[in-house]
This record gives sequence, structure tokens and C-alpha cells, in this order.
Amino acid sequence: MSVDEVGFWFLAIGWVVAIVMVLLYLKERKRNLLLEQILATKEATIANLQAGRAAVQEALSDTDALGAIAKAHREGKDAEAIAEALDMPIAKVKTAIKLIELRKLS
Repeated sequence: MSVDEVGFWFLAIGWVVAIVMVLLYLKERKRNLLLEQILATKEATIANLQAGRAAVQEALSDTDALGAIAKAHREGKDAEAIAEALDMPIAKVKTAIKLIELRKLS
């Protein structure tokens, strides 16, 4: 084997190694992007759960409002009418109604 042939084989092996390295990098980059998406979804889910938990705790802490909402709900009023009558946010009234309905199930 001549010096030119040895040089050719080293060059060929170098190109193969370079191509393999690029392919491995692209595969790892794709995996990292997927993990970043999963992490973002996880963080959004945790934030939503914490917000829901805070809303439930707030609804439970205001027992006077909860009683008024329960009474109006038993009378057949919808959430919008209850929120307007009690001057409360609709989200809080809807959360309280869900809690009242869950209590009925248990």
C-alpha cells in the first residue's frame, strides 16, 4: 500500500466519522427539542393545577358566599345570574357550583 492509498483511506475514514458525528448531533438535537416541549407542557399543567387549587381554596374559604351561591343554585339560577346578583367573578361562581355538585355526589 502506497502513501497515497493510506492518505485516501484516512481521508475516507475521516469523512465517515464526520458524517456519523453530524447524524448523532441531529438526533440528539431532535431529542432535546422534544424534551423541551414536554417540559413546557409539564410546567403549564402544573401552573393550571395550582391555579385551580387556589380557586378551590378561595371558594371554600368564603363560606358566606358559598352558602349564597348554593341557595341561588338550588333555586335554579344559572351561574351568570348568580355572579351578577352577588357581584362576584363568574369563574368563582362556577367553581363554587362545581364544589356544591361534588358535595352532592359524595
